[in-house]
Amino acid sequence: MRLGILFLCCFETSLWAQEARSGFEIGATVSTGADYSHQLEAEPRDGGPITGGFRAVLYPTLKLSENWAVTGAVQVSSRPYFFDQFSTQGYGVKADILQANLNYSRFWKRASVVVRFGQVSSAFGSFLLRYDDAVNPLIGVPMAYGYYGAGVTELGLAGAEADVTLGKLDARAQFVNSSPANRRSLADRDQYGNWAGGAGYTIRQGFRVGASTYYGPYLDRNFEFYFPGRGKAP
Repeated sequence: MRLGILFLCCFETSLWAQEARSGFEIGATVSTGADYSHQLEAEPRDGGPITGGFRAVLYPTLKLSENWAVTGAVQVSSRPYFFDQFSTQGYGVKADILQANLNYSRFWKRASVVVRFGQVSSAFGSFLLRYDDAVNPLIGVPMAYGYYGAGVTELGLAGAEADVTLGKLDARAQFVNSSPANRRSLADRDQYGNWAGGAGYTIRQGFRVGASTYYGPYLDRNFEFYFPGRGKAP
């Protein structure tokens, strides 16, 4: 057992392209954390009672025209940084591509439509919409953010997504190559098409209610309890 205190600081910086039909811009959020542990019982842990880490997320955008753009989100993080890593051994730095997609967008006074193709974040839930330390200070995905013991991945899924807003209403629909509870890359076996979607209503700025769901196979043949015909997530 251990007692820990986590300190987090973050800042955001951007290099903006001038307002134009085309151009390039990049934004970034950098966070650092520190952890002090007092060992109440003997536990194996590297590095002593004080550990720390960082997370940087880069948001490059290449605007091709008034309606077309290529956008991405690249995460670079140390180990440990996320909450579950502070109680395990091992150190290092890892980079992950959270998003990388071609999108088409149209905006009106009270409505908008955005269609994305490529690597997109899961449309299930609202947490991933705010998965940025400058907006949401939680260290990692909530433990219960998933289904049947498998958490929803924060990494990207290959597929297509449509987002629509009309006044205070918003909705999104998505079709991807695997379940957010069992992410598969395009090079992996056992890819199964999955649907996800959600809708919400903003009562006032900062106060929104909504619901979301995903459906499709989530088990692969290497899973211990895999049986043909099973593996549907409601």
